[in-house]
Amino acid sequence: MKILVVAPRPPYPLHGGYEVRVYPLFKALSAANEITLISKAPSPVDRQSLVSLEEVFETVELYPVRELAPDERSGRTLWKRISDFVSPPPGYHEPTTFSRDMCNSIRTKTQSGEYDIVHYLGVGLIAYLPCAEQLPCVCDAVDDYSLYCYRTIRHRRAIADKARYFLEWLVTRRFERKYLSKFREVVFVSPVDAKEARSICPAARISVVPNGVDCDYFRPSGKLADKPIVLFTGVMDYEPNVTGAVYFLREVLPILERSYPAVQFRIVGRDPLPELLEAVRPRPHVEVTGFVEDMRPHFDDAMIYVSPLKSGAGLKNKILEAWAMAKPVVATATSCDGIEVRPGEDIIIADTPADLAEAVLSVLNDPVLRKKLSENGRKKALSLYSWQSQAEKFMDIYRRVLSKEPCSADRQKDATLDRSRRR
Repeated sequence: MKILVVAPRPPYPLHGGYEVRVYPLFKALSAANEITLISKAPSPVDRQSLVSLEEVFETVELYPVRELAPDERSGRTLWKRISDFVSPPPGYHEPTTFSRDMCNSIRTKTQSGEYDIVHYLGVGLIAYLPCAEQLPCVCDAVDDYSLYCYRTIRHRRAIADKARYFLEWLVTRRFERKYLSKFREVVFVSPVDAKEARSICPAARISVVPNGVDCDYFRPSGKLADKPIVLFTGVMDYEPNVTGAVYFLREVLPILERSYPAVQFRIVGRDPLPELLEAVRPRPHVEVTGFVEDMRPHFDDAMIYVSPLKSGAGLKNKILEAWAMAKPVVATATSCDGIEVRPGEDIIIADTPADLAEAVLSVLNDPVLRKKLSENGRKKALSLYSWQSQAEKFMDIYRRVLSKEPCSADRQKDATLDRSRRR
């Protein structure tokens, strides 16, 4: 199959959740398909990144675009803001300028007869959909932004922040209701996100393909952790990660330290915000590393992995990576959206500060429990979350879209309608 991929930015280097999903997915798909990448390029791409992209994509086309200033994105006039609220434009969620050259290239390729399907990486690229009207188009939405906004409203304390995210939530719901059904099929990583999207836009055809993890790359080194290090990883200018880390620092860690004074908390990830650095400043047993080239040595050092997220959406790669590295995991329920878990067997789920502290202490103090969680987590990553298995799910979607078969959700809705008619 010949696949045309349209991207908001190049999916390399692997510095964030977007890249960590896109690059290995298409690496797996490229084994049996010919894939072309057409991408915006908000910043220059170094030679090594281009070489890595060319290892996966037969052709790589990058189109320089300019980052939009905040006032350009929100609208300079009150009338424009009201207009965007009533009927959000296609570029509402796009942080960069529109590329006419990129649009023309998409149109030329889709009219050539060489390609079978177009794969858009995000609903925010809806402005480029008319360029590909000759071919069926699938959108990998990943997570549902309206759900992200809703959860953020609940966990923000400042009234101004709550109001800002409430308005964003309302506009995003209108955006999704207007545009999701334009794609032949829309894919989310989590059933929770997919359910939310279906409730907003019942006309959309929606499927679920979870994230995966490279279990050959993320594999335990055999080194035994000999210090009580609790690890958290993620991009540290992403609001849910920052909120989760600060929550653990201020609410959970003091409880832990009363029972286990030697415990250490390590936060690994690029671009830590001042809010996080300020929360860490008076804590001698807390480390914020900033950017690291390789996460694996930090996983090896840790005795336990914790994911204390209270907001956000989508499936959390951090848990899959910890499982693949055979680390025992303690996480909030929000952190586990879309992941098949067996609490007490491959993960411990806790949500209140006291319960999180108790769960971490139980793992730190019980080597038998650590071993069970570690082994079962690694098995789960291998059996359910390999990138090859996720690539096969996308191939099923491509074949279904090309044959114009309904997706599983559509079949379920049709069956429900038939039953109601028989009554």
